[in-house]
Formats: sequence, structure tokens, C-alpha cells
Amino acid sequence: MDEYAATEDIIRAPPLRARLRWMMFALLAGAALDFASRTWWFPWLRGYLAQSHGSEAFRRLAVTMAVFGAATCALAFWLFRRGLRIRRLGRMPLPGTFVLRDTPVRRGTAARRAGVLIMACAILIAGAGLGLALIPWFVVPH
Repeated sequence: MDEYAATEDIIRAPPLRARLRWMMFALLAGAALDFASRTWWFPWLRGYLAQSHGSEAFRRLAVTMAVFGAATCALAFWLFRRGLRIRRLGRMPLPGTFVLRDTPVRRGTAARRAGVLIMACAILIAGAGLGLALIPWFVVPH
């Protein structure tokens, strides 16, 4: 385990230089993803959805929304598992978690309560993902 990773009551953050490097990488990756989305993905998607009429247009919209809904449900599944692990271990943050600042470890009831709250948020996100996938059937007359 890293020398700065954990003690009994506090998870230590990496040195400032490593944190800044990580944050710069995340910022650049987000900017590149935003640029690629605006330049290629969204124009392609707009053209893909506009090229058809009638039932083909509905099918394309339904497939697109199902993909976005599935991605949202995958995020919710990951979040639910994380909340479940927190609730079972009774410790938050989990062992080995990367933190940006020195973080005190919460144990017992407070950590279990946080785990249940994270699982509840994951269930709401999964419901939003399912709703996203079902939008075409409720909004578009077919």
C-alpha cells in the first residue's frame, strides 16, 4: 500500500503535485470528449435521426434513447454496488479509494446510512435511465 494511502482514521491524499496532475488529466480528457462530441458525435446523431421518416425515424429514436438509458443504468449499477459495499463494510470511504484531500474515515452507523443513501440515489438514477429509454413510446405518436 502507498505510504500516503491510509492510516487507521484518515485516508491520506497524494502529494499536491500528483493531485494536480490527476486533475489536469481529467480536465483535458473532459475537454477532448466535449470537443469530439460537438465536432463528430452530435452532428452525426442529428443526421442519423433526421434521415428517416415514419416508423424508421421512431425506430432510430428508440434505439438511440435505449443506448443512452443503458449507459445511465450501467452508471446506476456501479453506484449501487459501491453503496452496498459501504453498507456491508460499515466504512466510508472504501479501502483503496482515491481522495483529493485527507479524508476522515466514517465507520458504523454513519457509514451504513451513507451507503443506504448512495443506493437510494442509484435506484433513482436507474429509474431515470429506464425512463430515458421509454421516452419515445410516451412522447412520439407511432
